[in-house]
Amino acid sequence: MGRPSVEDAAKEILRIAVRDQRLTAGAAIHAGTVVEGFSYLPWNQSDLSPALAFAQSKGWITESGQLTGVGFAAAPI
Repeated sequence: MGRPSVEDAAKEILRIAVRDQRLTAGAAIHAGTVVEGFSYLPWNQSDLSPALAFAQSKGWITESGQLTGVGFAAAPI
C-alpha cells in the first residue's frame, strides 16, 4: 500500500477537528492537536503543509485556520 493521498491527509485534518476537537463550523482548529495527529503512522509532518493547502483550496478551512461549514460536512466521522 502506498502513501496516503493529499486529499486523505486533508480529510484527516477535518477528522481531527470534528471528532477529536469536537469543533463545529466557524471554530478555530487547534494546531497543536493536528500536528500531534500527524506524528502517527501513516502520517508524517511532511504531509501537513500540502494537506492544509488542499483543505483551503476546497474551502474546508480558512487561511486563518477556521473550520468552514463545507469542511464540517466533508469531515469523515
